[in-house]
Amino acid sequence: MNLLSILLLILTLATHKAHGDTAAECPQWAEMGECTLNPNYMSEHCADACRLQADKDRDMAAEIGELFAWGGSCYCCCWFR
Repeated sequence: MNLLSILLLILTLATHKAHGDTAAECPQWAEMGECTLNPNYMSEHCADACRLQADKDRDMAAEIGELFAWGGSCYCCCWFR
């Protein structure tokens, strides 16, 4: 999930009244990307799962960013030459 998708999800969740999760499948749907693919339904019926998934995605993006920001630039390419 890219930064734009996360920001759109947060905006969608902020503009809809959160009702929590009304379906048992919400966590699985959120993990599969439905919060971004189907934000109107998910923000109304799976708001809790989407918030948790957004937190997980943000944490993962930060970890990935740290891997590629070693020393301010990516040195990985030099290892494969």
